[in-house]
Parts: sequence; C-alpha cells; structure tokens
Amino acid sequence: MEMKRILIILSVCLLFITVWFGEERSFYCLDDRHCVTVWKTYNNRCYVIPGKYYGLFKPSCSYFESTNINSMDLIWNGAPHEVIVNKDDNSSIVNRFPNSINIIDYNTNKIHNDSLFTSFDGKYHRYRKDVMFISVFIEENYAVGQNGRKL
Repeated sequence: MEMKRILIILSVCLLFITVWFGEERSFYCLDDRHCVTVWKTYNNRCYVIPGKYYGLFKPSCSYFESTNINSMDLIWNGAPHEVIVNKDDNSSIVNRFPNSINIIDYNTNKIHNDSLFTSFDGKYHRYRKDVMFISVFIEENYAVGQNGRKL
C-alpha cells in the first residue's frame, strides 16, 4: 500500500514538472479589451488565442495554430468580435462557435487590408498610428504594440 502511494505521488510530480517546463504561456495586452494569449506547447505547436486563455486543454474558442518559431500581427479593426491575423506561413486559423471571436486571415484580402491599416513611408509598409495591433514574436517570447512599445 505504501509503495503504491509513493509511485502515485512520484508520477504526479513528474507530470507536473514535465508540463511546467515543457509548455509556456504568455499574455500580451494593449489594454483590458485587446489581449492575446500565446501558448507554446510540445511538438513545436503554438496556440495564439485572442483574449486571455487559462485552459489546460486545446482551446474551445477561436484560435490561430502555428509553430513555436513563427511571428504574426493581430489587428483589431473596431469590430467587437473580430481580429485580423497577418501571418507569413501556412499556419491554420480555427474559428469556433458563431458567438466566438472571428479570426480573419489578412492575406485573403491583402490589398484592401493594406489600404485600411498601412501607410508607405517610402521604403516599407507600416501600420498607421491609429491601428490597434500586437506583433507577436513567438520564438523570442515577446510582443510589440502600437508605436513600437514592447509589451
């Protein structure tokens, strides 16, 4: 009986240590209503979730699934339940439930989105100063908001 109890305690401790050091979750916010959760998991998978997500399992809300070395921009365009994701690779957007936040791929209507959100400074297209966005750099574990401010 005592040996069984010790094995259970050791198993729980090993599981806790594995999860603690193997997964990482960060929250980046512009303000109380404009936040993003970046949840790096095993197998080079990362979930980017609009808002703050504290769940222990794969999100049941809308999310963006990527690799742990990707970067992307999340843009809030004024619609209360909509986020636009500007990404470089073929990562997937998973929209769940009609009343959940809708995630839109920036590149599906790139010309229109560029005209709405960016200006050309002579060398690069940059987000206009009035655009609410967060640029997330997953591998480096940081994000930048409006005016280049590190979050």
